[in-house]
Amino acid sequence: MFERTLFERLENPAYNTRTSGKIDVASLSASVLDHLARLFNARQSACLTRDDYGIPDFNDLVNSSTDAIGMLTRAIREQIANFEPRLANAGVRYAAHPEAPLSLSFQVSAELIVGEMTERLRFETVIGDDGRVRVRE
Repeated sequence: MFERTLFERLENPAYNTRTSGKIDVASLSASVLDHLARLFNARQSACLTRDDYGIPDFNDLVNSSTDAIGMLTRAIREQIANFEPRLANAGVRYAAHPEAPLSLSFQVSAELIVGEMTERLRFETVIGDDGRVRVRE
């Protein structure tokens, strides 16, 4: 498996080797988090080749279900499983933050695949009041 995403390899031909030999876990983690930020900021049905790419619009979830948070939690977990092969066994849970009532925060824990081994990766996904999704360790 490649350490870098397709777009990273297209932007920088030096990344086109299968693996660099020694895997830089910090660089791999940063690449994964950058990809997830782009994935979570895409809205489903916006990608012409994969209408399941991205998360559903939160406003649509609120209007269609009483369990919008649960649906969004599942959507985040499914997006990781379907579109980020460098992560395995992702767990996602909603984390309320009273100091930011207009934002939605989700704690994510997953196994980062590093060669033949795995490293635990924990990060937070925050949907801000502006609709942007931020992914941070």
